[in-house]
Amino acid sequence: LEAPAATREALAGVVEADETFFRRSCKGSRRWRRAEGPLERRPHRRGERASKRGLSAEQVPALIARDRAGHTADAVLPDLGAAAVAAALGPVIASDAVLCSDGAKAYAAFAAACGIRHEPINVAAGVRVRDGAFHVQNVNAYHGRLKGWMGRFNGVATRYLPNYLGWRRTLERAPEPSASKTWLLAAARQ
Repeated sequence: LEAPAATREALAGVVEADETFFRRSCKGSRRWRRAEGPLERRPHRRGERASKRGLSAEQVPALIARDRAGHTADAVLPDLGAAAVAAALGPVIASDAVLCSDGAKAYAAFAAACGIRHEPINVAAGVRVRDGAFHVQNVNAYHGRLKGWMGRFNGVATRYLPNYLGWRRTLERAPEPSASKTWLLAAARQ
């Protein structure tokens, strides 16, 4: 699972970027049980929903960026700051791309620092498409497919989350996602 996570696709044209959140999980880790005092948190059922939406101590953000040709880049972020967004998007986005995102200031700061045109979409105000071409519906549809696919694992350990993101990205690119050898061969070629 490490091979697909290491591959990076270049993004060009209109690039949509948005973050989604996954429950922080120490699945398989024995370190938190070895605490000498009381447990820092109660054990929870795998795949359980977080008590609060968005960034919190119990969730980690994953940045997903897709261009209109279907190329995808993803990264697990330490936080939602401009530096984290720049570290994830900087190496993969073309300098002549147009970045579409929600109104988060981190995307605007990244675009300004890199000289990239930024088209913010105010989804909270009910705006879904701007000027007939700028939206984040493609990346949000990918979030839905990703979350549906991840549900079968009943929670993924946070330390392995980049591997699962790479696995899903490879499955999306494969012409026959049901063929198990397809994504293994694609990962071996890269």
